[in-house]
Amino acid sequence: MKKRPLKILLIDDAPNVEEAIEQKLLAIGIECSIETHIPKRRNEAFGGCKLPKGNEFDKIDLALVDLELFPIEDFVELSPNDLRGGTEILPYLREEAPWLPVVAYSQHFAKIVNRFLPIACGFGFDGYLPRGLFYDKTLSQDDWNLICSRAHLLRKRAALGDQFDISRSRDVKIEMHPADKKLLDAQLLQWQKVIGDTFYFSDKVVLKRLSGGWSGAFVFQAYAKQDHSLGGKEGQWLLKISDSPTKLHRELTAHFRMMRSGVDYARMAQPLWPVVVCESGCAAIAFQFAHGTEEAVSILSKCATQCDDVMDRIGSVLMGFYGKPHLSRDIVMNLSARWGSSTEVIQKAADILESGGTEQLLRAIVQTKQEYGLGETIEFSQSVIHGDLHLGNIMLGERDILIDFSRSNPGPIAVDLARLAVDIVVRIPEVRGNDLPLLSGDHSSNIAKAIKKMSSSLKLTSGDELLYDVFLKVLLARHLTYADNRVSQETKAWITSKLKSVK
Repeated sequence: MKKRPLKILLIDDAPNVEEAIEQKLLAIGIECSIETHIPKRRNEAFGGCKLPKGNEFDKIDLALVDLELFPIEDFVELSPNDLRGGTEILPYLREEAPWLPVVAYSQHFAKIVNRFLPIACGFGFDGYLPRGLFYDKTLSQDDWNLICSRAHLLRKRAALGDQFDISRSRDVKIEMHPADKKLLDAQLLQWQKVIGDTFYFSDKVVLKRLSGGWSGAFVFQAYAKQDHSLGGKEGQWLLKISDSPTKLHRELTAHFRMMRSGVDYARMAQPLWPVVVCESGCAAIAFQFAHGTEEAVSILSKCATQCDDVMDRIGSVLMGFYGKPHLSRDIVMNLSARWGSSTEVIQKAADILESGGTEQLLRAIVQTKQEYGLGETIEFSQSVIHGDLHLGNIMLGERDILIDFSRSNPGPIAVDLARLAVDIVVRIPEVRGNDLPLLSGDHSSNIAKAIKKMSSSLKLTSGDELLYDVFLKVLLARHLTYADNRVSQETKAWITSKLKSVK
C-alpha cells in the first residue's frame, strides 16, 4: 500500500495559517492535508467552532492547536479563557480521540518562554512549538519527523507505560498464516507496527485469525511470548485490528463502563491497555483470555453436534450477565422502532420478500400500523443487554465470557436472544433444522429449544416471546439486504423460504 499523506487537524483563530504550514511542510518533502477549524467567537465554547467527532477522527494523524485561540489581553493575570487550547480543546480531544498526538503552538513560546512555557506544559500536550517554526528557513524534514515521532512516543507512553520504546516494538517477531498477512498488507499499512507496539513486551507474537463479527475489524487469537527482561504480560490475548480507531475506542470505553457498572468480573475479559494503540489510521485493542479460549462460532463450526452443550454454556453466561431483570411495559411498535433496523432497510427487505406473512409484518412496521401484534402493550423483561450478541462475541474456555459491549444499554432481553438465534442460523447451517427458531408455537428447531430453555431460566414472559418472534423475523429479513460476500445466496434462499412460509 502507498503511504498516505499526513492528515493534520489544525485549530487556530488566525487567517492563512493553514496555507503557511502546508507550504512549509511540502517544501521540506512532507506530503500533507490539513483540516482547519477556526474559532471566531470568544464568548462561546471552543471559540464557536465545530470540532470533529466520532469517525471523523479516524484519518487524523496529528492535531496542532493554537494555545491561546484568541489574543491574550493581560499577560500578568492569565485566565483559563486566555489559554483555551489547553483548558477546552485538549480535554475534548483526549476524551474523543485519546490516541491522537496533540501539539500546542504559540507565538509566546519564543517571546516570554521562561514564564509562559511552564504554564503551558501543565496541560499535558504531546509537544510545544513556537508559531514562527513554520516560517523558519532552517526547519528540515528530519526536524519535523523528530517532532512527530516524539509526540507519538509521548502519547503511546501515556497508554502503555514509561517502559514503551518505539525502537523496541519494531523488533517483535510476528508469526501468522501467509494468507492473513497478505490480507492485512493489502488493507492496513501499519498493522505490523501497531501489533509490535501493542505487544512491545514480547519477543514473539503468534497470531491465529478468528471469524469475528460484522464490524469489519480483523480478530486474532494472539499468544505473546514474553521478554523476561521487561517482566510483564505473557499469555493469550484476543486482538482486534481495524482501520477505525473510533470504533475500537467505543468498544473499549463501553467495556470499562460495564466494568464500572458492576457487571460480574468473571463475565468479562481484562483489557491489555486502557486506550487504543494507533498508528496512521491503523488501530488495535487486546483482551486477556484463559488458555484454550475459543469463539463460540468456532466451536460450533467444527462440531455442530456440540450445539446443546454450547447453548447451555451460553445460557449460563447470559444469566450471569443479565443478573436480575425487572419487568417493564411498552408497545411492541415502540420497541421495534427503538431496537430494530431503519425503515429504509426494513422496506428493502420487504421488497425482496415480495409476499408472505413476514413481508406484511415488515410493511406494517414501516407504515406504523397496529397489526401483527405491533400495537399490543406487553410486559417484558428488561436488563442491561449486550446489544450485539453473536457467536463471535461469546468466548468459551476455562472462563466463558462476553466481549464487545459497544452497543450495551438497558433494553429488552428478547432482543439479545433474537440476535443470537439469527446469528446461529446464518453462520452455522448444520444446526438450522427445518423451521425458524420461533418461541411461539411448535419448538421443533434445536435452536428454538435452546433459546426456549434460556427463556425459561430467565423467567421471560409471553410478551418477551412475542417481542422475540418479531425481532427474529426483522433481523433475518435484514440479512437479505446484505451483499453476497457477507451472506451467501444459499443462506438467503433458506431465509426467504422460511420467512415466506410464516403466517
